[in-house]
Amino acid sequence: MMFLISGWLIGCNSGDGPTDPTTLEPTVIVAVGDSITSGWGTWNGGYPAKLQEKLLAAGYNTKMINAGVPGEASPATDERFLSAIAGADIALILIGTNDEFSPDLCPNSKCNTLLHIESMMDKATKAGVKPVVGTIIHEQPYETYLTWNWDIDALNEQISLSAAKRKVAVADTLLAFLQYEEGDRVLYLDRHHPNEKGNEVLAQCFFDALAQNKLVRK
Repeated sequence: MMFLISGWLIGCNSGDGPTDPTTLEPTVIVAVGDSITSGWGTWNGGYPAKLQEKLLAAGYNTKMINAGVPGEASPATDERFLSAIAGADIALILIGTNDEFSPDLCPNSKCNTLLHIESMMDKATKAGVKPVVGTIIHEQPYETYLTWNWDIDALNEQISLSAAKRKVAVADTLLAFLQYEEGDRVLYLDRHHPNEKGNEVLAQCFFDALAQNKLVRK
């Protein structure tokens, strides 16, 4: 399923085929976030490593930098954001899980997640870096964390609206998980970290956001 908001595609399906890479300098992509981005529990660098493989296989000339920090909440991500994306062409932003479930990581236990994500989108744009923001995946089992997952749904709606207002591309990772044919529970390593299958879904979702919005070149 794909949605068109302010001319920007949100979705996780792409029909682009590979072509020969060019000799231009690679597009530098920095993935910013928490342990989900850093690849906690995986052996190969999580979704950013898988995304780089997909981009190269499709003929895109890219260089991926994983700037995920385990245990981080959005205030800390926002604070280090400009230094993390220095020299980048594209910034992938996937943050908010720890805000919901470990608010003690935030000042006065108030994370203001949306404000920090908006701040990062604005900082990237002002710095000449194209942001791509991801939605937050659910906790599992879903029923056990029902109230928290409702909060995630509400936050994701706000993230998507804020991104649309700024004409920022969205990788709807939650939607991709929910639409997974075997059910989203098989995509988790634990309560909230994706396993190898889950990271594959995340990578494909960000790949589609990059390709469909023509943010990467061949």
